[in-house]
Amino acid sequence: MRIKIIVFLVFLILGGCVNFEETPEPGVLEIYFCSNPDDIDSLGIIEGDIMLLGVREIVVYREDSAFSYVYPSVDYYEDTTRLVNVFELEDSSFIPILAGQTYFPPGRYTEIYFTAEPEDAAIIGGGWIPIVLYGSSNIYLPCEIIINERDTTRVILQFEASQSIYRWRDEYRCTPTFTLMIQ
Repeated sequence: MRIKIIVFLVFLILGGCVNFEETPEPGVLEIYFCSNPDDIDSLGIIEGDIMLLGVREIVVYREDSAFSYVYPSVDYYEDTTRLVNVFELEDSSFIPILAGQTYFPPGRYTEIYFTAEPEDAAIIGGGWIPIVLYGSSNIYLPCEIIINERDTTRVILQFEASQSIYRWRDEYRCTPTFTLMIQ
């Protein structure tokens, strides 16, 4: 019995002395939304115009199919719908609006998924127009996002308003279209 206890203690002590590989520290992924600068002239967007998108379920996939959610902030871990005004202007330029930031394991991420639904109305060129979602609000974009340890990666999802909004009979339809930019 005494030998079993001694063997157990030796294994316990030796097991605690083994060098384990350190876990890499996370990086931060920030997701911003804004509109294409060309849309200012093509749609006649002016200061005070509003195009609200309800954004939720932002998910980024790694090349091994593992995924992580992007939450509203690094301190808030509940996915909520975030209203983003993609027509926010300052000095005649669109301002990227932060929709989420989360700690992410370092690595290469190859796909981003999110849901973007327009609100029922928008103000374009100072005039109010009704907006109807047409098609799917689920967006999948291939990407090449590299997240490094202790570094912040900024991704801008650019709303292509002139490609997304069109008039059909007595309504304006919106099929959300985005391009991805990494800074």
